[in-house]
Amino acid sequence: MTYKINDFTSLTDHAVTLHHAQSWICAWKQATAGWHPDDNIKPNSFRIPIEDLQNLLTLAQGNKGTFVRAYLAVVDNEGLRESKLLLVPCKDGETDMVDEIGDTGLYTIYDLTSPCPPLCQGTSSELNAPCPDE
Repeated sequence: MTYKINDFTSLTDHAVTLHHAQSWICAWKQATAGWHPDDNIKPNSFRIPIEDLQNLLTLAQGNKGTFVRAYLAVVDNEGLRESKLLLVPCKDGETDMVDEIGDTGLYTIYDLTSPCPPLCQGTSSELNAPCPDE
């Protein structure tokens, strides 16, 4: 499939070749081999709903944010690790905008993602192709 990104020239500056992406993903898989007792559920990607991402960007921009920082995290759930990708708006590329949301005890740190796998099973993508040594 071919996408028109002419209106998004800044995205073109950060695009990578399919070969590089596959190589980097394979390097990640190799570097994290054995991280989870069942490598079939070790995350290699995260699914992020576009609406949630747009809302986070709107929040960040409305508060003079210039970036979103992503933190890798792990929750131990009865001996099984669950991967998290926490998203935080930040300004100046350096300062996390971590603020309490009213008096809810919650902060502007967002768990908007789902790890793949275990979600996204059965999806086909050239980025999920087996690595050469698999």
